Amino acid sequence: DGNNYSCAYDALFTMLFNILQKKNWKKNQESNQYLSTLCDGFQKYLMGVSTLEAACDSVQAILYENDPVLFPSGHTGCSVSALTTQMFYPEYRVPQLHPQCSHCNHTIMINSNCVGRLMHVAHSATGSISQILESHMHHQSQQVCGNCNAPLETTIHSSETHKIYAVDVTDRNVTLRRTVKIQGPVCVTTLHLKGLVYHGGYHFTCQIVDESGNIWFHDGMTTGRISIKDGKFGTVSQPNLKKCRNKRLCLVIYRHRS
Repeated sequence: DGNNYSCAYDALFTMLFNILQKKNWKKNQESNQYLSTLCDGFQKYLMGVSTLEAACDSVQAILYENDPVLFPSGHTGCSVSALTTQMFYPEYRVPQLHPQCSHCNHTIMINSNCVGRLMHVAHSATGSISQILESHMHHQSQQVCGNCNAPLETTIHSSETHKIYAVDVTDRNVTLRRTVKIQGPVCVTTLHLKGLVYHGGYHFTCQIVDESGNIWFHDGMTTGRISIKDGKFGTVSQPNLKKCRNKRLCLVIYRHRS
């Protein structure tokens, strides 16, 4: 709006509202105070007792109160990556890192508050999102075994597979896939592409992918409360997915269907 630069909030929250609207995504144990507050606002809007702007403003106010540097008000915007990190940060189910020796199989279990539901793709990474995500969940550590000095291989474990996952692909050469798979504590979970965020000219926009693979473009400044159909996944080329109306892809979000 004219008083606060809120396009990062608009792009991310538009996609989250779409997930809530289609799946009745209510608060659960994975929610932190920001996500819980947003879900409450969405529910009030769907009941006709509040507005979407009020839902966004309530979260923005809490973020500003807790960290006015990362989430300023007025004519200074915030990073959509920083916003996603806070919105998706697991408060109750803290992931565990399992560094295991590649030689003697010595294993260490570490509760980690550094592993959230946003993955940053390394500059050197290439290939598909699925391949990069698999490497992220199981990778060689810079640490060495205390028993035999061999390299440690780290696996990320959670007590329950994340139902939503975001990947920061800013300036990265990656191939998008409609689905990705994450190994959970018991079985493999399939996550489906739900949204793409673009950035350029100090402004964020987004595209929403529905269950049929249709792509819908949204820009709070130009489309307002509506989204415009912009093709279908599988018929839009990879280069065109990575660029939208002179803005470049910076974030993708995957979600479990159940």
